[in-house]
Amino acid sequence: MTKVLKYPLLLGLLFSWAGILNAQCDRQSVIDDYQQFYLGTNVSGSELDWTGSTDSCEAGEISKLSYQLTLDRINYFRRLVGIPTEVIFDSTLNDKAQEAALIMKANNDLDHFPPETWACYSEVGAEAAGKSNLALGTHSASAIRLYMQDAGTDNGPVGHRRWILYSRAHHFGMGSTDRTQALWVIAKKQKDPGIDFIAYPPPGFCPKPLVYKRWSFSKPGANFNEADIAMYDENGAPVELTTLELKQGFGDNTIVWEPDYETTFLYDQMDHIYSVEVNNVLINGSPVNYNYNVVFTNPTIHPPLCFTGSKWDENSCACVSNTTRIQVSESGRIPSIFPNPFNNQLSLNALAEGASFKCYNLAGQLMASLVVSKNQSAINTSLWLPGLYIAQIQAENHLHTIKLVKH
Repeated sequence: MTKVLKYPLLLGLLFSWAGILNAQCDRQSVIDDYQQFYLGTNVSGSELDWTGSTDSCEAGEISKLSYQLTLDRINYFRRLVGIPTEVIFDSTLNDKAQEAALIMKANNDLDHFPPETWACYSEVGAEAAGKSNLALGTHSASAIRLYMQDAGTDNGPVGHRRWILYSRAHHFGMGSTDRTQALWVIAKKQKDPGIDFIAYPPPGFCPKPLVYKRWSFSKPGANFNEADIAMYDENGAPVELTTLELKQGFGDNTIVWEPDYETTFLYDQMDHIYSVEVNNVLINGSPVNYNYNVVFTNPTIHPPLCFTGSKWDENSCACVSNTTRIQVSESGRIPSIFPNPFNNQLSLNALAEGASFKCYNLAGQLMASLVVSKNQSAINTSLWLPGLYIAQIQAENHLHTIKLVKH
């Protein structure tokens, strides 16, 4: 049985950062990244090549390949959520974390403060244990998945995940045996990179196998004491959820919740959109609201299957109506539809009488359909969820398609 225990509290020294690219708007790129840097970073026992022994209390070494693949998996998750930072392994921290991994294996248990009576105890290993994520029953890159999932009654604040996705992280250290892992995550802190927020699952396309029970929203320095969460499925129906107890001290300040929904959508070949609202987040004492969409994506198929009446369109990166050919406006707007971005209303005043208007969400579902008349010149969008929409206007044998954004 695989077991993940606690996570280190913030003890004083934190991380630095470096920039990387995030490409969540391209579905195929997200799939390719998942295939190469998630599935492609598994480490077998022979590839790990641990040379230590609990009989002689030798911490031993692991292969360069296992270090690289574990590092690739860490940076994969950071890239997925759009953090402009790249973690590197520090060889000094690696050596210390290796001693911590040995202690945990020798005692078949996990403790951030191992007692001196434990087998294979060392001061260096104990130091590393206090500054590391710890995992039992797994090793190297496989432990990263467990840290991101953060299941179990003791892991409600998702502290393991928060350290891996910490906005200022740069130097980590990793030690591993064939069934334990120690990931040193508390190192020096450098400048704040100015991240807007860090959400998991992330905004944009997210591979379905990486959708876990606990959702999280992090914002450096934010106060979540008054915050509330709302979620909606692709039909606009509210999703019941439970907000977990706030607990800070692990990476960036974070709020965690568990949605209550059917998970069958995680196993089909369609994309599914869930909308999230995080309201009343206090930033420097002032309330701020955040909203974003998560598109759950089957990473084994591109394009995805679409709902009846729609088809995949590469230009809009979504399923849209299959009744007409899609032509996306280069300007990004049509003068007779405004405002864009919109909020509670779209005005169609300048459209010719008899023109037809249809609007779809990214799942290809029809949100509005009308024929413009003298008495119909606007659409109430107050109940629409924030996000991207595809509008189509048919007038005088011409079809115009435009991307609309609701704030």
